[in-house]
Amino acid sequence: MQNADDKLRKLKELIISYAGLILQEPEMFPQPPRQDLGPPELIKPLLSLSALSTPLFSGPITSPTTLLPTEIEQFLFDLARRFEPDNEIDAILGPVVKGLLSHESLFRTDGLAGADAGWRGVIGGLEALVSVKSIAAMITRLDEWIPMGATAATFERASLMGPLCRLGLFGREWPAISRSYFTEPEKRSREDVDSSFATLRGTLKSLQSSLFKIFDALVRASPASREAVLQYFARVIRLNGRRAGMQVNPDTVASDSFMLNLQSVLLRFAEPFMDVNFSKIDRIDPYFYAHSKRIELGEETRISATSEEATRLPLPNEVPMAFRCLPEYIVEDIVDYFHFAVQTSPDKFELTGKTELLLFVLTFLTSTWYIKNPFLKSKINDVLFLSIWGYGRERLGVLGDLLNTHPVALKHLMPALMHFYIEVEQTGASSQFYDKFNARRNIAYVLKIVWNNSVHRTALNEEAKNVDKFVKFVNLMINDVTYLMDESLGEMAQIHNIQVEMDDQDAWNQQTNQYRQERESTLRSLERHASGYATLGRSTVELLKVFTAETKAPFMMPEIVDRLAAMLDYNLQVLCGPKCQDLKVKEPEKLKFNPKELLGNILQVFLNLSDQEKFVQAVAGDGRSYTKELFDRAADIALRRGIKTQTEIDVLKAFVVRVEEAKASLQAEEDLGEVPDEFLDPLMFTVMKDPVMLPSSRTILDRSTIKSHLLSDSKDPFNRAPLTIEEVIPQLELKAQIDTFLKERREKKMQLDTD
Repeated sequence: MQNADDKLRKLKELIISYAGLILQEPEMFPQPPRQDLGPPELIKPLLSLSALSTPLFSGPITSPTTLLPTEIEQFLFDLARRFEPDNEIDAILGPVVKGLLSHESLFRTDGLAGADAGWRGVIGGLEALVSVKSIAAMITRLDEWIPMGATAATFERASLMGPLCRLGLFGREWPAISRSYFTEPEKRSREDVDSSFATLRGTLKSLQSSLFKIFDALVRASPASREAVLQYFARVIRLNGRRAGMQVNPDTVASDSFMLNLQSVLLRFAEPFMDVNFSKIDRIDPYFYAHSKRIELGEETRISATSEEATRLPLPNEVPMAFRCLPEYIVEDIVDYFHFAVQTSPDKFELTGKTELLLFVLTFLTSTWYIKNPFLKSKINDVLFLSIWGYGRERLGVLGDLLNTHPVALKHLMPALMHFYIEVEQTGASSQFYDKFNARRNIAYVLKIVWNNSVHRTALNEEAKNVDKFVKFVNLMINDVTYLMDESLGEMAQIHNIQVEMDDQDAWNQQTNQYRQERESTLRSLERHASGYATLGRSTVELLKVFTAETKAPFMMPEIVDRLAAMLDYNLQVLCGPKCQDLKVKEPEKLKFNPKELLGNILQVFLNLSDQEKFVQAVAGDGRSYTKELFDRAADIALRRGIKTQTEIDVLKAFVVRVEEAKASLQAEEDLGEVPDEFLDPLMFTVMKDPVMLPSSRTILDRSTIKSHLLSDSKDPFNRAPLTIEEVIPQLELKAQIDTFLKERREKKMQLDTD
């Protein structure tokens, strides 16, 4: 019996040896007629391993010279064991692999969706081959694994795995799919069309699952094959750098199907690091890009946290080198994904991902110095804005509820929004002046969502204790309101004038065609601009209203209060003054213009600050726009239109009485006669109270004037040299002279009044 077993084993070894020889040189032995010779003889049974790979209604192929599906696995194992030494297996099974992966079914125009699912046979045969580790390792040694000289566009056809990996469903690459599955869609029911989509998605998911199994087997075959797989992915990434561009010629890069399938495989490989507790995140090498040569980063922009780190927010001022050296697209890809997902699939965050999204956004908005690119920072702000858009039954979107409950949000949302509101003023881009308004509109919308939460208002008051930062924030808010209101109300007046002109049909028809066309074009342009400015202006005024209701001290700073009072008075004059009728336009809702709401918000700011003596003095000192008659008219309009209650109007009138008293006192004090020029501020032409000298231009002006200037511009206004408030030089002797002058003039005036 033992002797028989030995003979059978030797016979088997002899058969396997000859099988290997025949696969290389099929002509060395007589063969049956019309028989597939060499590699095709093994490819045929490999293709039959998938039950779904044979055409419909065809029966199984049986032949005494063909391996049965149950025999293939053992045959491959025996073949590999016999020819593995000295890599002899490369010449024997290499042509089989090449023939299998260049099968005609991979190149049909209907791809995955054809009636002949021959590609499934390729999958089944390849899975059988890579199940033997030595064969899997052999595959990655073949020259065609990473073909030399292949371009981004040719790689997917020239590389060994390319034809299989490029299978997909995109119409540009597989035009027959749309004809097969979506002919005359307008005549089909929605359910029928959805069924087609579901079928195709299932087919694609099946392919991608099989591709991952194959690549996973290749990775696990040996250290050398693992490196070869990584080099394969790296080559694809390097070749397709252009795909990161906004407008790329599809003929110069790999197809969408190829890239999508490889992305799916890579995401599956990343799954062990993506568990809900991030238990394996410490295994990710932060210095990978520093020491790995797989990905070339010579031309890539560099960036410049874990959930635990996101809770010592803001992050440390010193950015770790491991983070600074990472390519920018590491963060950009994440931001782009979130930006896409919160708009198109917000419901996908219902099971998981909300907390990660929140921490990611707050981390980088609170610690913006970790990213250089201003557009990338702004896009993170956009993600936050989009994540509170309602969908389905979620009125506050993906993050609305979390912003009002999560401890990190309750502590850091206010500082994050304020910090970015300030930073977006200077982006370094040519379009920064207009970009900032959209970013701040988004911030205003987020604040509106969370404002009723007392914890957030407490956080705001805490942030206001950082006086310098908060005053800069307030100053920018006033600048925005000043510009946006001036633009929107000014353009409303122009729209009114053109509409009045067009309503006079007789005079309008007498104008030339060219004149009418120009005026109509101007009107359309004004309507577009006015709509945008009105929306941005309204949101900023709302922000000013809620902030002045919560914290008042920062608005009373000397460099702020006068400008705030002047801006409010001016806009009140435009809305209620003699020319207010010029703001009447047709279809104001189309222009996002609501003068009643705007008047109510501006009056509310006056009411919020009416108990502040410095604000009373600032309004009284506004000689440009303030009059008692203006406030009386505004109060009358607000009461008649139901904008304010009688109680609120009484408070406003009491405020005006105090302003009139302060105005009388100021006029009496300012009647000083002729004032020496050296006592006057060169910009404001008012008597200086705290004169200081600017170090480079040697100009002397009032401290409050230069502080107000530096809030918006960090340069000396006279020679544009860099300047900080700490660098100004107090002029104590001049201040004493001014104080003496004022004292003497007041005493003289008092004596005259007494006489």
